[in-house]
Amino acid sequence: MGAYFPSRNLVGYINATLSKSESFTTESMHQHDPDGSTVYIHGIVILASHRRYGLGSALLKEYIRRLRENNQTRLSRASRVLLICHEHLVNFFIQAGFSLIRKSPIALGSDIWMEMQLELDLISNRETKTTTDELEHTMPPGVLEALANNNSPRHISRSYSSFSNSKALVSSSGENALDIVCPREGCGSLILKAGNAKYRRTHSFQLEPPDSNPIPPLQHLPPPPTEIDWWLVTPSPYIFENIGFSKAVPGIGQSKTKLLTCAECDLGAFGWSQEGGTEFWIAASRVAYH
Repeated sequence: MGAYFPSRNLVGYINATLSKSESFTTESMHQHDPDGSTVYIHGIVILASHRRYGLGSALLKEYIRRLRENNQTRLSRASRVLLICHEHLVNFFIQAGFSLIRKSPIALGSDIWMEMQLELDLISNRETKTTTDELEHTMPPGVLEALANNNSPRHISRSYSSFSNSKALVSSSGENALDIVCPREGCGSLILKAGNAKYRRTHSFQLEPPDSNPIPPLQHLPPPPTEIDWWLVTPSPYIFENIGFSKAVPGIGQSKTKLLTCAECDLGAFGWSQEGGTEFWIAASRVAYH
């Protein structure tokens, strides 16, 4: 999840995955399991010019709020949040509602790391200590509004089929003319901003096993070698605003394929990429537009 302020400029983000692991391990840091019940926060990053305003705290609180909201709407069912942090940040996370579990066995450099946990079904007194009024006195104007509006499902999106032809989605330079968002009702998370993917018309790709149906509202893709519309993102996944990756699965030839999903609600697959590759393909008909 990211914070955008002002004019949709990214000033901070939280990077996380789901896992079935009971503790924060090296393996859990490199894999995302959509069926997991533990959220692992890998990083909370704030632009240097926007630090010391409480933005990191507000971003973390908003992220936790959304996790709890998703639990209530059944978009996902996460039971707790785990993270590791430096010793001097322990109190910061305690104030956000986390509890100190132990000294982490994970070794990253020469620093000592502490493992912390927050139960999503419980709300501690510390979590309610910092009020919105207090934050408004310490943060630049507009930041709280940016957090509330970021990746919001309130904006109206359009399905691929609602356009008369794909030309309406392509800019004069051959890129996506509109923002690409998750098509699931109640999510609508921003996946990719306009102007960050190239339009391609090429062979379809099998995103589900032959005997399986895609998760609604996703539609079946025609079998290869039928040509369909794609969005090609390259060379890095960091171009995405929000994207999830499956475990590597057998793909074409000797390579392995990772399926692309919504990182907020796990809907997918939207597309695919080769493990370790620099091309990320999004099926134009499996996402929505804003």
